[in-house]
Amino acid sequence: MRAYKLMTAAAALALMAGCAGEDGKDGVDGAPGAKGDKGDQGDPGDPGTDGTDGTDGVDGEDGEDGQDAACAAFEPLVIDSVIGVADPVFPGAPLDFELDVSGGSGELDVQFIGTMRMLDGTATLPALPEGAGADNAFQITPDAEGDISYVAIATDGCTVATTTFAIKVRAALVSFVHLYPGAEDIGFALRGSSDPLFQVVNTIFGPFAIATIPQGSGFPGYFRLSQYDLDVDMFPDADLDGVPDLDTTPNRLPKIVLAPDARVIVVAYEDAAGALAWAVLNPDQRPVDGDLNARIQFAHMAGSLGAVDVATDAEMTTVLIDDATLGALGNGLPLAPLDYLVFVDTDGDGTPNYEVGLPFETNQVLPGDYVVVFAWVDGSGMLRIFVHDTGGDGTPYEGMIFPFPGEVFPYLGPADHTGTFDTVTDVLGSVDLEVPVTAPADCAVANLIFRYDMVTLGATYGNDVDFTLTAPSGKSAFIGSGKNAGPGADVNKIDASSTFAYELVAGTWTVTVTDSWGDGVTVNSVALEFYCGEPLGDPDFTVTTDLDPDLAVPDNDLMGVSSTASVAGPCTVSMVAVEWTITHTFPTDLSLNLYSPDGNLISLGRPSASGTGSAGPSDELMGDNGAGTWTLEVADGATGDEGTLDAWTLHVWCE
Repeated sequence: MRAYKLMTAAAALALMAGCAGEDGKDGVDGAPGAKGDKGDQGDPGDPGTDGTDGTDGVDGEDGEDGQDAACAAFEPLVIDSVIGVADPVFPGAPLDFELDVSGGSGELDVQFIGTMRMLDGTATLPALPEGAGADNAFQITPDAEGDISYVAIATDGCTVATTTFAIKVRAALVSFVHLYPGAEDIGFALRGSSDPLFQVVNTIFGPFAIATIPQGSGFPGYFRLSQYDLDVDMFPDADLDGVPDLDTTPNRLPKIVLAPDARVIVVAYEDAAGALAWAVLNPDQRPVDGDLNARIQFAHMAGSLGAVDVATDAEMTTVLIDDATLGALGNGLPLAPLDYLVFVDTDGDGTPNYEVGLPFETNQVLPGDYVVVFAWVDGSGMLRIFVHDTGGDGTPYEGMIFPFPGEVFPYLGPADHTGTFDTVTDVLGSVDLEVPVTAPADCAVANLIFRYDMVTLGATYGNDVDFTLTAPSGKSAFIGSGKNAGPGADVNKIDASSTFAYELVAGTWTVTVTDSWGDGVTVNSVALEFYCGEPLGDPDFTVTTDLDPDLAVPDNDLMGVSSTASVAGPCTVSMVAVEWTITHTFPTDLSLNLYSPDGNLISLGRPSASGTGSAGPSDELMGDNGAGTWTLEVADGATGDEGTLDAWTLHVWCE
């Protein structure tokens, strides 16, 4: 635009010059004027539309993982195993172990995570392992029994490796059994060689832990010992104060080497010469198969008997122990069912001398238990059986270990006559079961065995069930109770021979079953097994004392009351028997004793629940003078019930 204006101005000047003459021709156009200045920049134009997206390209291959240059030369770290973990280990015993590793850079950092389950069920955090020596060597000192589980986490700075391992921490369990007939009490004292000495649950006297045990029984629990060896001393208790006489020279046992989780029974017994001897026994604790099985080991501790054979049948064909070694354990044998009988031959003639009822019952010996059965002879020369339940299924008892006596009967062979009642009967309170018996008229009781098979219900225990037996003559007596210390099955027998001696067998006998608790009992069967002897005949003297007024028996007074009867004429006692009638709100609180004119005593036991009863004939006063004053003494040993002695009858047979 600016150039256009300049050209217009030049043309005007030329026109003005031509007015003086003839118009001249247009002159030649002048040269273009100089270029004017650049004008201002115009406003930006609107943006153009977006172009179409291109298609995606093909994905490339994945690249390899990167690795730090410092770790490239090493294989990954691996924990191959844990070396040196003992299972089990004693509480307080240091345990050295190490992680066996491969690979890695050689630098190792390890951390542990631990949990512990205590035997009593309490969870607690265990002490974590501490390093010692090499980076992968560690030590644990557990201070309580239980099971520790560890997770070990190891790293070399490049890779991480983990492993798990467990440690069982257990004490040794030691118990004591006193089967020596030459001492009423035996004291067992433990003398250890480590510090602390031991962990026990009984009284500690200075450097000793002591258990005083009556004859024919065992310590009702375990000493839990956390040391690997100890000396055992046996001390007598001459003054019977329950504390061993520490100032006497002990009958020292040799050192016993213990192991964690081991069970040891120390037994005082009679050797073949009749002297005090000891045995250290390790019961068999291998697993037992079958829900109804328990494992039994037989221990012969009766030095006066010589060789002993034990079988499961009267024919001695299924032999458990053949020629048992005095003072040693036989092999472990599984037994079922739980109400097992064994037969003992003590003279080697192939015929049993004794029949033994092993008390495999509810709340006593259970399926899976490990049981040691001891045969021993008491101070009166009688064979006894002691059953020691050492626990079951590999787990220790925390308290009682249930030591208890078994039932021993002379083996009598097949019965001469048997009466049975085998109809299932439910009892709630009391029921009479009639048992007819056929026998010759001259068959009198020499031996009488009562067998029963029952199931107690609810809160009724076997020993809540009482049995009273009534003979055809009318003589009635309480003969015993069930054996189970709990509800459930109870199969056993009771020897009623002395109570019904000389009673004529033929006729109907009545078994009265009474549930004193009241939850009920189911009686499957009862049986009476009779062995015939000669009838005794009529007594030489019979004296009846009918008290008028009835004689009051003081409540809870062991002195009791007494009544007398006089026998006239010369008599050297052969047998005596007593019958009585008592009125009392709880007759079984009472005890009865009979004194001969010589002042000698025979215990008559306790009256039945009915208050009437009898005892004898008995030969315990044989040889006494029968002429003179006899005394019946009745005492009440419990509180809360009262009653009277109404009448009693004395029968005396003379030689």
